[in-house]
Amino acid sequence: HLRANKSVENFFELWRRQLKNFQDKGRTKARGFIVLRQMCSIPVRLTLDSEDTESKITASPDFWIEGDLLVKYYGKSKGVEIPNGVKIIGDYAFGGNNDIETVSMPDSVTEIRARAFSDCEHLKTVNFSKNLKLIGEYAFHKCNSINKFDFPMSLKAIEKHAFMSCIGMTQLELSDSVSSIGVGAFVGCVNLERIKLPSNLKSIPPYSFQNCYRIQFVYLPDSVESIGDCAFRYCSNLERVASSRGFSSLRRGHEAFYGCGKLIR
Repeated sequence: HLRANKSVENFFELWRRQLKNFQDKGRTKARGFIVLRQMCSIPVRLTLDSEDTESKITASPDFWIEGDLLVKYYGKSKGVEIPNGVKIIGDYAFGGNNDIETVSMPDSVTEIRARAFSDCEHLKTVNFSKNLKLIGEYAFHKCNSINKFDFPMSLKAIEKHAFMSCIGMTQLELSDSVSSIGVGAFVGCVNLERIKLPSNLKSIPPYSFQNCYRIQFVYLPDSVESIGDCAFRYCSNLERVASSRGFSSLRRGHEAFYGCGKLIR
């Protein structure tokens, strides 16, 4: 390692000398690193201890990590293993990456933030952390090559539109630990055929399964008391909704089953 206390201008010069390892104990900020990373064309590993933010910034040719937050993945590998110690996968960290096919998360990961994997159209397999608690909004939007997600028992919440337009998904099985599902979480999953909902879910949020044309049967857990607006709108092949409470006793929102012409009530 080369230790230095340099200005940002001198830091640029050091970077260009093809140093493989560099550690800066000065007051270089995270935004300065972004510029450096964009200018760099050589493989390096960079560790910055920021006195301004009191956080550790670690970067490599593939990852930029700040503290326990994975800020951005820059690689082009088909298989990606997220480094151990990462707790949060940040907004758009992998978004739009069409090279990755498999992602494995360490058990340190507890949160996947908004659009983290959005538009990763060739992503086929996601190995979730066993301690994952939250999947953020639009996190897997348009991940078209995944046919099933194996959710961990630790998962508590799925935010709005998290799996919107995942057209490759054919089955959905949510663990009983999930107590919160956001609006439109699975809207537009046009090839989704089978769904299993958590046993303690109290309501089906608005637009949850709108335009999921292939669903034929839905069993609602005893805990479900209401179905939100447009929750199953345009599920044109839906034939039956079963509930021990009785279908007629459920509170149904506006157009909850609109366009479900085959539904036997």
